[in-house]
Amino acid sequence: MEQGECCGSKEKLQEEIDKPLTQVHEAALAALKKLELPIIEDKKDQMTAKIKSEFADGKHIWINIASVSDSSSKITIRVGTLGDQSRSSKILEMIHEHL
Repeated sequence: MEQGECCGSKEKLQEEIDKPLTQVHEAALAALKKLELPIIEDKKDQMTAKIKSEFADGKHIWINIASVSDSSSKITIRVGTLGDQSRSSKILEMIHEHL
């Protein structure tokens, strides 16, 4: 598994995944369910998807997925206002398990 590369900003974890938007979106929802994290917001169209959740301690989770092509997507994960790299990585790892 390839680790997400940082985008120049410590607060976000970004990675391009060779799967279509719909498949990455479904994997993200499944990952949050597996981690017992609630889905607060879930918006999706043909080009983008946005999911919002939060940990029991109140730290928010934002997952944004953008279609790069018919067969690849870019995922961005941010936990908390300042970012939490270890929690973001755990969520990304769980998403990969569902792909």
